[in-house]
Amino acid sequence: MTTPTTYLTTTTQTASCDISQLTYGIEHEVILSPSANCPSKVFQSEQVPLAYCTLPPIYIAWRPGPKVIDTCQSLPNYTAIATFTSGSFNPYIDIAGIFLGCIEGNTAFKAVIALCNSKMTIEDVTQDNSIFFHLPENYHVIMS
Repeated sequence: MTTPTTYLTTTTQTASCDISQLTYGIEHEVILSPSANCPSKVFQSEQVPLAYCTLPPIYIAWRPGPKVIDTCQSLPNYTAIATFTSGSFNPYIDIAGIFLGCIEGNTAFKAVIALCNSKMTIEDVTQDNSIFFHLPENYHVIMS
């Protein structure tokens, strides 16, 4: 007698984000991370995609997907994005946000980002602004 073989399949998906709630949060200057909750006292940017997108609540489950710059023209606005400097998201050094569209051709983009104890802002992620927000080519779509 033979037993059937079962295969475990895994799927990855991009998160969908709530545009109306995100817009409300920006317009009403919502602060998602009071300084008492920020482990690094600087970053805590993962709170933006966690609050407005369908992502696993534990960022350790996040995986880097396609690079934002490589897919900029076809990437839907309001996609959850992040840097993954060591291959996984680290809240002490990485930045997460929500993609809002390409600028400067395919070399830069706009994203909603919030840092510790700060309201959400729309930032230009460019080569010139890379000291604080990382280089544009370091951002990936967040997969789960």
